Amino acid sequence: MCNYLLSALGRIFTGFLKLYHGFSLGVEDILVKPMADKERFKIIAEGRDCGLEAAADAFVVKNVKDKDLVIEKYTDVHHTIGRDGLKVLDFFMKKKTDQINNKVNVACIPVGLHKPFPSNSLQLMVQAGAKGSTVST
Repeated sequence: MCNYLLSALGRIFTGFLKLYHGFSLGVEDILVKPMADKERFKIIAEGRDCGLEAAADAFVVKNVKDKDLVIEKYTDVHHTIGRDGLKVLDFFMKKKTDQINNKVNVACIPVGLHKPFPSNSLQLMVQAGAKGSTVST
């Protein structure tokens, strides 16, 4: 019985919010200021070689600049049955790209956005956990 009551109340409150307090995303919610955009491009440019670095870390190659050795190790792992080495590479690659992603987020959010939080609907959803994962991290 309680579940019917809670479901009905949920529908009523959702209808009220849609009718009187709904919001949507606009282009201005994703635009960043020129200063933040420059910093974002700089971070991305610095991360261009992260794949080689991740592979060198995954395959325990001491000299990251030894591209031929990294490629040789990758080829060996790629042709190995079981492919556990590729899972290791995937783990190291995700770790590197997560670092780059975090740096970009720090550069752009919240001070780099044209429309600041809480007026920014996308950031409102991210902070609430409805889009992205700020609440659950």
